[in-house]
Amino acid sequence: MWRLLLILPLIFSFCQKEESGGGGGGGGGGGGSGVSAVDLLPQNDEISGWNRDGGYQLATNYQELYDIIDGEAQIYIDHGFVEGVFQDYKGMIGQEEVSLEARIFDMGAGSNAKDVYDAVATGTETPWNDPGHAGEEARIDESALFAYSIDFYKDRFFSRVIIHQKSDEALGVCKTFCINISDAIGE
Repeated sequence: MWRLLLILPLIFSFCQKEESGGGGGGGGGGGGSGVSAVDLLPQNDEISGWNRDGGYQLATNYQELYDIIDGEAQIYIDHGFVEGVFQDYKGMIGQEEVSLEARIFDMGAGSNAKDVYDAVATGTETPWNDPGHAGEEARIDESALFAYSIDFYKDRFFSRVIIHQKSDEALGVCKTFCINISDAIGE
């Protein structure tokens, strides 16, 4: 009986650590392992002149992801989806107010993020290979009539940033957002 009383606190302590995040559960190791997707979103005016347009949408399970992006959700679910955050921004380019969308997915592991990056490719994108580009790999999609989209992955995160204007300045803003998110992930 005494032995049981001595062992129970140890078992209880171990179980508490597991429940509070002490064991596994989506951390991919490396840079950004303690960072959530929400932490990576640029704050108001962190990128000069660009502010959040409303609150972010957060998906922490499959149903929430489907509710936000519907048919797009399955590709992320198939590759280890853990969490996704979606935030709209507004800023000025010239005399025009422009909207931008930031989507950041925690895929649980770097290999999953790379798999999603490969799986969502359309084949029309251009690699973004400039020195200092975002992520481990990045590409620019110029196929939309009035928007640019940039995809990249780094560590366990896959990100897509879409700006709803087609100009050199808009592409520069989109790249700046991507670099900001990539830098927030860490090394």
